[in-house]
Amino acid sequence: MSTQAEPTPRWFRPAVAAVTAVGFIWRLAYTLVTKRNDTNLFDEGDAFFYSIVSGNLAHGHWFTVPFDGRAAADHPPLTVLVLAPASKLFENSVLAQRLTMTVIGTVAIVVIALLGKAVAGPVAGVLAGAFAAANPNFWMNDAVVMSEAVSTVLIAALMIAGLRLARAPTVGRAAAAGAMCGLTVLARAEMGLFLPFMILPILLLAGELSARQRVGRIVLAGVMTLVVVAPWTLSMQGRYDKPVFVSTNDGTTLLGANCPEVYDTASIGSWSIDCVEHLGPRTLDASNDASKQRHLAFEYIKAHEGRLPLVLVAREGRTFGYWRPDQLAYLNQGEGRPKWASWAGLVTFWVLTPFAVYGAVLLRRRRVTLAPFVAALATVVLVSAIFYGIPRFRLPLDVAVTVLSAVTVAELLSRRTGVRTASPSTVEGAASLPTT
Repeated sequence: MSTQAEPTPRWFRPAVAAVTAVGFIWRLAYTLVTKRNDTNLFDEGDAFFYSIVSGNLAHGHWFTVPFDGRAAADHPPLTVLVLAPASKLFENSVLAQRLTMTVIGTVAIVVIALLGKAVAGPVAGVLAGAFAAANPNFWMNDAVVMSEAVSTVLIAALMIAGLRLARAPTVGRAAAAGAMCGLTVLARAEMGLFLPFMILPILLLAGELSARQRVGRIVLAGVMTLVVVAPWTLSMQGRYDKPVFVSTNDGTTLLGANCPEVYDTASIGSWSIDCVEHLGPRTLDASNDASKQRHLAFEYIKAHEGRLPLVLVAREGRTFGYWRPDQLAYLNQGEGRPKWASWAGLVTFWVLTPFAVYGAVLLRRRRVTLAPFVAALATVVLVSAIFYGIPRFRLPLDVAVTVLSAVTVAELLSRRTGVRTASPSTVEGAASLPTT
């Protein structure tokens, strides 16, 4: 099905600017009120890593831990790189780092608005931006020094790249989608799953391409993902005994998610630092530690296979909010998110989900590809099953739910006003389902 872009209405940019301004004011107020005097990141999980390593980088030390000088690849590098300028200009100020994330979280509003416009037109775009500005699952992350703000921007951009690829599966767009996937991996490693879950099916189902063209574009997208990630990977080689591709954190994550504390207690499906500490003192080489941790985790899984089904249900439940949400709100405090904000995030997700489901139905009827949204859901489900359950793992789906909800509300408005808000043949950047 061919598509023809509709000119962007003059009101779209001012409307997006308005909702973005409101979103920024709220994020700034939230950050200053809740975190202005909070300079201690020891009690905020991974934030401590991002903060100290970015400060060290700002002073010329390439991804090293200040205390012992060991290489630091506990997480992908992009968040540290983004924080480094603020760490340099403001002498490692934690508030400056928080405000950096506040600004990046504001950028996410704009990108989500563009995603909504690409899917269902300018009205849906403005609504998607407004929903993103108000959604606690985004703004509560914009006051913590972690990867979520950066990841939100890139996930939304990656989904736009997928939509553009489905609309016109050209060589250039296949390369762009692969490169964007690689960039997103540098913020959150699990986003590499968008390569098999989004880019691969879009190209496989591109009926206008020959089999050879499909294979060629699939290979190109994969190569471009690797090309973007490669400089980071190569920079880590020689610093560790064993190869490190994106981070050394998989062993810690697996071990903390597979042990008695999270299989046989009220914390089932969660993660425990005590499990990791059972390994004993860490060495100066995290790749060796990760190898040992992976071995211990897999051994534990094999020895407790009968317990695994319930653990998997609990993991998914913790991510989607149906398993002990009271615990989730409490545990979220350990990463710097207030309980009230966590509850607001869970309620928002529950309220928006039915609207999102209907939004997906509408897009299906309009023959607009659902590949980016299915990829978001599949990524969240798989990551939670393999590792553990926590609301921040739901981030790709939060982006998808926000946009799909906007599609539904835009449709309801069009029915009420009698003005059609989008057409599958005119939506700018929309992607039709493949035809043969």
